Amino acid sequence: MEENLQPPQSEIIPSQTTTSLPKRNWVKLGILLTAAIVLMGLIFYAGTWYARRNLAQPPKNITPTEKITPVAAYWQDRFIYDAFNYFYPPSGRPVKPDIRSINFNGTDERKHQILCEGKEVTFFWDMTRSADGQILAFLLPSKEQEATNPNWEKNFKEGKRPFTQGVIYLFDLEKNSCQSLGITANDLYNQSMAFSPDGKYLAYVFYGLHLYDLSAKEDRELTKDEGSAHFGTIITGPLLWNSTGSTIYTAISDSLNYPKGMPTSLYKIKINEIEEVKFPWSKQADVTSAKLAKREVITKLADLYMDVEGRSTWQNDNTVPDNPLIYAVSPDENLVAFQQDRNLVIKNLRDSSLKRVWEQRKNDKFPDGPNATRLLSVLWAPNGWIYFSTSCGGCGSGIGDIWGSLNGKTPEKLVRGENFITNTSGDKIAYNFDYFGIYYLAPGEPLPSGFRQGIDDTGHQYNGLGVYDILTKEDLKLSGKDKPSGFILR
Repeated sequence: MEENLQPPQSEIIPSQTTTSLPKRNWVKLGILLTAAIVLMGLIFYAGTWYARRNLAQPPKNITPTEKITPVAAYWQDRFIYDAFNYFYPPSGRPVKPDIRSINFNGTDERKHQILCEGKEVTFFWDMTRSADGQILAFLLPSKEQEATNPNWEKNFKEGKRPFTQGVIYLFDLEKNSCQSLGITANDLYNQSMAFSPDGKYLAYVFYGLHLYDLSAKEDRELTKDEGSAHFGTIITGPLLWNSTGSTIYTAISDSLNYPKGMPTSLYKIKINEIEEVKFPWSKQADVTSAKLAKREVITKLADLYMDVEGRSTWQNDNTVPDNPLIYAVSPDENLVAFQQDRNLVIKNLRDSSLKRVWEQRKNDKFPDGPNATRLLSVLWAPNGWIYFSTSCGGCGSGIGDIWGSLNGKTPEKLVRGENFITNTSGDKIAYNFDYFGIYYLAPGEPLPSGFRQGIDDTGHQYNGLGVYDILTKEDLKLSGKDKPSGFILR
């Protein structure tokens, strides 16, 4: 009985531990996992590459944005010309300006219709251009002038001078817009106005040198001694700005000796410096002095002689060999080029030394006759080249030469031509050449088809266009059949 009373033994529970997989099953699982990882990597790489490819290329249905040339850079690389020939107009054609512009490489010719105050401009004079090339400034008659001389356009086109003054107008080539400044300027034969290098000011001559602020619309009087009955000197121009826009160079003549001759000197006028200027020759007691821009004489140029209509006679009179309106200042303002004894000379303003650049007698077959070669214009470009043009009286009508001298070295004859202008850097010269370089027809022979503007009824081409590259020495003739031609406007 006692054996049956002993406590029962604990119940044994069978183990629930999972039996291990065979070795070959582990290998298969590793292969599957590795393949999955590689596949995911490939998918990720492909997606990233596709996304980058789409970012690098614009969608096919969107046109890529064109590279736009800044307006200023666009107009700086163009020159302006009038495609109409006033001197030999074919019969039946209206006489009005045909203003066009073209690149210095001879492409992209554009025509510009000038509308001012609701009507098309049929004639203007004394034009200048802003440094960025976009704005033209020129003179038009006031309403009072038009009323007193209804035939003023005809007078101009006949070579007469109906007005000695005009109202300043601005024309924007980009916007095709015109505005009057409402101020009057004297007509100094295409040299009485000049824009400052930054385009902020317009310098002009009206009984003294004035400075007009184009933004503030304010006018300043810099000199008070131009051409009136009360003062003894006269600004003859042209107006040249220095590169910083702080100084204007211009020729000023002593008119007290008129008409025997007017001693003319080159002056340096500092627009931001003021001084008290006295007028001992003034006939008015209340106009004896004024606070004006500081100025100083740079060098004596020559005597200016005038005819009864106020035109300078140096170009037709061998007794007056030097033209005091021809001068240029070096970019560093240490040198000035001008005409002396018919030669082109350079004066060093630091030591007053003179150097001959071009000698008339060495380059002229007829140095003393009526066909003597004359210096016509000079320009000192920013790249250091001095460009100048000379006539060739013994060569025929309208023929001349354009020369180049690097910093005053021995000049080289570049091309046949007279009227010229350079691009901003001075590396290219746009010039007019005479009809012998284009086409000639016997009198009465009909004009060839395709020729336009600037060819008269006899087929003579007086206004051929060319571009000379000073770096490559390439001479590109732009004019010819179905090609541009006209008189370059400076």
